[in-house]
Amino acid sequence: MSYGKLKLTLPNGTQQEVSLLTPTLTIGTNPSNRLMLDYPGIDSRHARLTIEGNILLIEDLGSRAGVRINNQLIPAYQPSVIMAGKLVQVGSVAFVYEPTPVNIVADQTKQARQGLSIKAANEADNDVIHIDPQHSAFSFSPGNLDTLQLTIHNPSDEQDEFRIRISGRPAAWAHLDRERVILEPGQSRAVTITFQPPQSPQLPAGKHRVTFSAISTRNRVGKNTDTIIDINPYSSLNMRIEETDFDGRYLIVLQNLGNSAARYELVPSDAENTLAFRFDNRENSIVTISPGQTLRIPLEVEAADLISVGIGRDVPFIVTATPLTSGAEERTARSSLGVYPAVPRWIALSSLGLVTCLCLGFFLAYSSLLCTRFAALPFCPEPEKPNIVSFVASPLTVESGQPVALAWNVVNANVITINPEPGFVEAAQGGVTVNPTGSTSYVIEAANDYGSTTQQVIVEVTGQRPVVNFFKADPPVYIEGQQQNVFLSWNVPGAVAVQITGPGVDPERIYEPAATIELPNVSEPREYKLIATNDVGTAEGLLNIVPVPANCTVNAIDGTSLVDLESGPDASYANVAAVPSGSSVKPIGRINGVNWVRVQVGNETGWLQNVQLVCDVDLNAFPTVLPQDVPLLPATPTPTNTNTPLPTFTFTPSPVPTDTPIPTSTFTALPPTDTPTPTATLEPSAIPTATDTPTPTPTATLVPTATPATNFAVTAPNIDGSFSLIEWGDSSNQEIVLPNGIVNWTNDNNFLYLLVDVTADEVQDAPQASAPFGDDVWLFFDVNDNQVIDFARDIRFTRTGERSFFEQDGYSVDLPSNSQIAPGFGATPANTTPHRYWEVAISLVDIEAAPGQVVHMGIRVMSDNPTLDDELPENAQADFTDYITLQLAVGPTE
Repeated sequence: MSYGKLKLTLPNGTQQEVSLLTPTLTIGTNPSNRLMLDYPGIDSRHARLTIEGNILLIEDLGSRAGVRINNQLIPAYQPSVIMAGKLVQVGSVAFVYEPTPVNIVADQTKQARQGLSIKAANEADNDVIHIDPQHSAFSFSPGNLDTLQLTIHNPSDEQDEFRIRISGRPAAWAHLDRERVILEPGQSRAVTITFQPPQSPQLPAGKHRVTFSAISTRNRVGKNTDTIIDINPYSSLNMRIEETDFDGRYLIVLQNLGNSAARYELVPSDAENTLAFRFDNRENSIVTISPGQTLRIPLEVEAADLISVGIGRDVPFIVTATPLTSGAEERTARSSLGVYPAVPRWIALSSLGLVTCLCLGFFLAYSSLLCTRFAALPFCPEPEKPNIVSFVASPLTVESGQPVALAWNVVNANVITINPEPGFVEAAQGGVTVNPTGSTSYVIEAANDYGSTTQQVIVEVTGQRPVVNFFKADPPVYIEGQQQNVFLSWNVPGAVAVQITGPGVDPERIYEPAATIELPNVSEPREYKLIATNDVGTAEGLLNIVPVPANCTVNAIDGTSLVDLESGPDASYANVAAVPSGSSVKPIGRINGVNWVRVQVGNETGWLQNVQLVCDVDLNAFPTVLPQDVPLLPATPTPTNTNTPLPTFTFTPSPVPTDTPIPTSTFTALPPTDTPTPTATLEPSAIPTATDTPTPTPTATLVPTATPATNFAVTAPNIDGSFSLIEWGDSSNQEIVLPNGIVNWTNDNNFLYLLVDVTADEVQDAPQASAPFGDDVWLFFDVNDNQVIDFARDIRFTRTGERSFFEQDGYSVDLPSNSQIAPGFGATPANTTPHRYWEVAISLVDIEAAPGQVVHMGIRVMSDNPTLDDELPENAQADFTDYITLQLAVGPTE
């Protein structure tokens, strides 16, 4: 199948066309790339090309020189579209993409080999991903290329992205044309998988299981399906004969380079029938050899008849390995035996001088002058070719990038080369370290004037652990005392999942291999840890965000040597101390829109004007001080209108006491904290019913309804996890009923107070960071009361008092908050048996509420022992339409 072609322009100006036969390929100098371009400026793994429909995408894989389209540099790790006719530059090579006509692509697609169909269902379906295999097994021949297709389908009503993964032994020689598929509701898309199993003894013939996985990004769930890849057997036998140190003794060396066991019969013979052959026993002449195995079979050879007179010579012989297994091939090896005649002693002694002189001169001339140039002449010894004694690799299976040791021992060779690396080697015996990035066949070749011989060894590369290219913070520091947004970013090629642990980050969330997240309002030292994983292993990275000082000094603008440190942001406040000009101070806050800064000088805290400070940083970047934290000015005796008593404070049927409140200046600027209280509010029998304000009956049930407020918290509960009836008496008649408990509540000007009383939980479970969460409580607030989730607006509170926004894929990092949550264990009015409860104070500022307004809330309480998970209303984390309605009170009731 053709996906178009690339018209290349090489650095020397020559033109070349490359057909795109697969929907995805990588470009680089390493031979493992489908498009190997070994030219200047190109990295070993430079870029990836992907065909989607009739559109070509190119992705820069973090190369040094980058990738340019029409001379514009594209960002790394972000696929960019290459339109037909656009010029693309990869290092010193340029090319133009010419797509295949659309009708040809359609016809070829119809002929594509169909394999598996993976369908993703919606969230309500218990079986989130359905898989429909159309084939249960596939057969492949090593060294050949074949394809199959997966069909991914999204029947849900939302767009979803699926990650496609392959695992199992065949994954090492399988290539996906795309690893991610984005599907609209009801849409399907085919993913092509190309298989090219290597010819290697380490890949045995037979059945191998492979698992295909489709992982939904929206649901974070996946489904696997298994199928069987059947590897066909192939035969490859290497055979040679080695002569030992003993005359007439040899070793037949057999090496099975095929992927299946084979059985052979060894048959020695010579053309003249003058030699006799003998194995140690009959069984040695019939051998069975496993894939990758090397056997050495002893063989004795001698002359059948003793020659008494004549000239010694080498008698050639062969050994034939005749296959006894179907599909195996016959192999032969050659050698020779030196045969010398037995001459009588008396003839030798009498003729020794004459014969020696004559023969010596003749053979010296013959061998030195003729045999050296014409080896085929009679009586010339047979030329001796090089002999590769051994060639091994250790280990035979490694992860990508790990070193492999090659060792060799060669005799009688003039030139030795090892390919693909290290190439030419000088030593006849030695070793070298290589770093294969893919499964590689290393071949050693030894040569001399009479010929050459080769031997190979195959190293299988299984994968590579993730590599943390970078894990950094921007900016890497923050100004001490400020709140500053910090961006964490990372790039981890090869990772399947990335997790981040540290303050404000969900440790359970799975991130992409390259991403950036924002940490709002960083104001303290933080440490973050990155954990990246894939099928091979794990990589980690550590990051610290540290403070730097603001370096502020006091500047006396009026020329004096001392500056007054005020107790509040105005010159009318009392002086705290006199600070010498030039003193170092630490800013810790400011008043928004007012030129006053809160500072710390030694052990004293107070306020100075902006113009009285000289700093290395912008003071406007410091956090504003909350209004309730700004001290009130001392009251001034100004006359106020006190002629009319407040009728709303009259709650008794008896006449108004004669000593009515006397108008004084102490009630003008502060809340009426010393207003006389005629009756005790903690005893219901002493509270008469006002004629114009009926006392409501608690109506909160499992179906949330509006709950009118009758009491305003006069005494704020102490949020310390220790229950007191005095603290919570004001909320006793305002209840929300849970399946396993009760929630009492009240409010004042600043906080909504909740007593979450889980009466069925009589065991204290330690809190856990992940499910099951132990004893836990979550509160949800529809901040703008529109009954839908508004991201970055609606709020969740956890058991630790942390406040976070609802976000598209979960919750934001923790936000600054004045809210408090404290766990307790003991008796309450709801149940005298000790049990779990929570004291909660939710800041009205955090949920954008005020006294007199309506608050819409959801609640969830959990426990492991006993097991309970109460959520009111049901699915409160996702459905805001039926939230609990709380009507906040507007003032204290006596």
